[in-house]
Amino acid sequence: MSRFVYADNAATTAVSDTCFNAMTPFLREQYGNPSSIYRFGGAAKKALTEAREKVAKALGAESSEIF
Repeated sequence: MSRFVYADNAATTAVSDTCFNAMTPFLREQYGNPSSIYRFGGAAKKALTEAREKVAKALGAESSEIF
């Protein structure tokens, strides 16, 4: 039986279903620029800030350290 092993995860990596489902709204509906000053971008900035806070908490870091 042939088995494929992908070993170039530095170039690109498949995302989990959980990640894909979490990101879909931001790829299709809420794709505003979080650095902009308009409402569409403000919603994206809020989501980005919340995501950074979650990741920072999980890693024991400050949200300002998450890029």
